Amino acid sequence: MNLGPKGAWSSRGAHARSSRDTYAQSPRIPPAVQILQAVDGPQKHYDLIMLVIANRSNIYTPLINQYWKRMIDATEKGGYSLKIFLLFGGDPRPTITIPSDSLIISNTQESLIPGIFLKTMYAFDHISKNYTYNHVLRTNVSSFFRLTNLMALQRTLPLARFSGGFTGDSRRDTGLFINGAGIWLSADVVDAFLSADKGTLKYHIPDDVAIGVFVRSRFTVQTLPRLEPIAQHAVNFPHPPEHVLGILTSQMGDHYHVRCKHLGDRTRDLPILMGLMDRFN
Repeated sequence: MNLGPKGAWSSRGAHARSSRDTYAQSPRIPPAVQILQAVDGPQKHYDLIMLVIANRSNIYTPLINQYWKRMIDATEKGGYSLKIFLLFGGDPRPTITIPSDSLIISNTQESLIPGIFLKTMYAFDHISKNYTYNHVLRTNVSSFFRLTNLMALQRTLPLARFSGGFTGDSRRDTGLFINGAGIWLSADVVDAFLSADKGTLKYHIPDDVAIGVFVRSRFTVQTLPRLEPIAQHAVNFPHPPEHVLGILTSQMGDHYHVRCKHLGDRTRDLPILMGLMDRFN
């Protein structure tokens, strides 16, 4: 195991697969980045690995410490073949109290462009060196997942050459992209990112658009509906969270994903997310 300062895990691990050498040696990302965790022993398998784009702020820190801590606990208690990682560009401890084995810290800049895509790529590298898995779901802190529906959907998805999510058209003339709140990729598609030639990946545009540009050039993108736009409209109602929860509960059905991001008052997100946990997980 290649360790950096203070036991930090280096993205240039000794057991990297040869198909990912292009990524490991590429100068397109600063080479000094390290991820603060190492996985010893045989690779553990998960049906699904969830990568959550995270950051510290007055809004996000309570979401992470309360809602995502509870989501991780529910995953473990439910015995799901699901591992959740929160992705940070810098060490968030002690402000963030999520267990260290659920953090991937890339020591890249915290920014929309190129920070989110950088964090995503380092997470791809880490999980592919340390785990086996069927699918990755890249998401963000303001997403709710009904775990039974999430895993039921995952079992139906293709195991190879698969990418999907809630899709849209970019105004940047790049065509179809997968909304960053829920990007599904099979393991071989993650490998394709890691072995991509220098210059193939677009770090100068939003991460979900860049991911869409790459996968669309090689694979078929499948639309997977989430509870949208009903959910986004309901979340932005000027009503108490309990009223919004009643609307979302009545509409949930077989949906697996609710994007819960109030466009004006982000303090409303947490009680709605926690209420959805009470009702569905």
